[in-house]
Amino acid sequence: METSEIIERIKKLLTLSNDQSASKGEVEAAALLAQKLLLKNDLSMEELYQSVTDGEKVEEAEAKGKYLVMWYYVSLANTIAENFRCAVFFRTNTYYGTRQVIFVGKRVDVEIAKNAYDMLRRRLDKDIDIFEKELKESKNYIYSIAAYRNDYAKGWLKGLETKFENQVAQYALVPVKPPEVSNYIYNLDLHTMKQASRYHANDNSTIDRGRKDGFRAGSNFDKKELR
Repeated sequence: METSEIIERIKKLLTLSNDQSASKGEVEAAALLAQKLLLKNDLSMEELYQSVTDGEKVEEAEAKGKYLVMWYYVSLANTIAENFRCAVFFRTNTYYGTRQVIFVGKRVDVEIAKNAYDMLRRRLDKDIDIFEKELKESKNYIYSIAAYRNDYAKGWLKGLETKFENQVAQYALVPVKPPEVSNYIYNLDLHTMKQASRYHANDNSTIDRGRKDGFRAGSNFDKKELR
């Protein structure tokens, strides 16, 4: 069987493994067979990716909503872009203090990236709300709530990055951004975005809690929901 035929068969199996209407047995069997074909024929997910995106144009995809200008939303968007072969830029409305998040990449990547960002941003917001509520009820703080929020968000983002790094190591697949994406961003001639100064309590227990919650968020979000 030719390599191109094998790749097409694997792609069909991966599509079945992500089919919400398929039975659990069908999903598991399809995923297992796809993995066996990859190993048997010495193919990589990178080769599958190239076969899917070959010839696709670079596109822009806007994440849902306009958000307040928060530093951790910017960091989250950059982390998502790095792990899904995309670039990202921001359109800021200084009058309303809101920011649009724009991902740039091949269609298959930007669709996943913007959905991943939206899902994880909502999870981050929820986790921050829970943390702040518990902190206020405990009355065990000496700095502003915002300082502890920044500590928690810093830890949360680090935990998420660690989870993504573990996945890269597990599957031996480094998400390399296509050169066309880098060229597209370069030609936009964007201005460097200035980040406002922020305060931290530098509380290790808060940072550690955020790190654990961010790692858990990266473990729990289902990639099937991103398509």
